[in-house]
Formats: sequence, structure tokens, C-alpha cells
Amino acid sequence: MILIDTNILVYAVSPGEPEKQARSREVLSELMRTGRAALSLQNCAEFLRAASLKPGSPISLEDAHAQLRAWRNHMTILLPNMDTLDMATDGVIGHKLSFWDAMIWAVAEQHGVEEILTEDGPIGSTVGHVHFTNPFSS
Repeated sequence: MILIDTNILVYAVSPGEPEKQARSREVLSELMRTGRAALSLQNCAEFLRAASLKPGSPISLEDAHAQLRAWRNHMTILLPNMDTLDMATDGVIGHKLSFWDAMIWAVAEQHGVEEILTEDGPIGSTVGHVHFTNPFSS
């Protein structure tokens, strides 16, 4: 399973950066087609806010919610629990992750995710059992 970070989702609906939009859509399509796509609940919430509720957002809240519902039909949604919070705190202290990146990493680690696709975090590094990859780098 591969967890898709919020920034990849936002690029998929944002026409402002056509190359990143095309790459995001390609990655999403491939992962959904092969059944390896995962999102954390946090990514879902962040997507709704970033894609539709921030000033200059690319789409309406209604469209963002409809897109998220469509993606959810083809992705595994990973839920946090109190152990996720404890693990994330350890990620901040021991691995110097930002808190919200640590929450995403912790839910991935708990659910056996092998990779997080993102522009954030320790790109190219493996934290615990999870590798951070930037899908836009060559």
C-alpha cells in the first residue's frame, strides 16, 4: 500500500501547475487501478480545506467533496487512534518530523504502508518502515 499525501491530491485538481497536475493524476490512476492507493483520514480533511476552503482554492467545497467521495471508492482509508498520537509524538521527538507529517507517518506505519508520496517530510528517507518519495522528482 502507498499513502498519498494531501499535496498530491490538491495538485490533481489544480490547473495552476499543469505538469504536477498531470503527474498527480497519473500516479493516482495507477495506484487506484492496482488497488495500492491509501489515504489517511487527516489527508481527506486537509484536502477539503486546501482544495476548496483556502483563499484562491482551485475548486468549490461541493466539487472537492464529490472528488473525495469518488477517490474513496478506490482507496483504502486509514484511521488513526490514540496509539497513532503516541507514535506521532515519538516521530516528532526521535525523527524530527513536523507534527502533522508525523501523524501521517504514524498512521502509515501502523497500517503497514510501505511508502508515502509527498513533497513534504524527509524525502528519500525511510522512517521506521515507511519510505518518503517525491513523485515529481526525476
